[in-house]
Amino acid sequence: MWYNTPTFVVFSYMIDPRNILLWVIAIGNIALGLLIGFKDRKNVVNRAFGNFAIAIAVWSFAIIAFRSVEDEELSLFAIKFSYRLGCIIYKVAICEYMLSDSN
Repeated sequence: MWYNTPTFVVFSYMIDPRNILLWVIAIGNIALGLLIGFKDRKNVVNRAFGNFAIAIAVWSFAIIAFRSVEDEELSLFAIKFSYRLGCIIYKVAICEYMLSDSN
C-alpha cells in the first residue's frame, strides 16, 4: 500500500502544526534576511541583520530535521547538533552585529 512507504511517514511528520509553524518561521526569516540584507548592501548593520535572520532560518530547519526523525539515537544526535548549531550561530551573529554597530 502507498501509505506504508517511508515517504508518507516523513510527510506525516511534516503536517504536524509545530513543524508547519517552524517552516513559516524559517521561510519568513529567509525572506526578511534577504530583503533587509540586500536593501542597502554597503550598510554593515543591514548585512549583519540579514545574516542573523538567515542563521535563525538555518536553526529552524535543523529543528525540523530533529522533529522528523523516528530513530531515537539519531533523534538525540539531531537535537544535540541543532542546539549546538543554534548556540554557535547566535553567538557569531550577535558578535557580528555588535561589532558592526560600533562603527
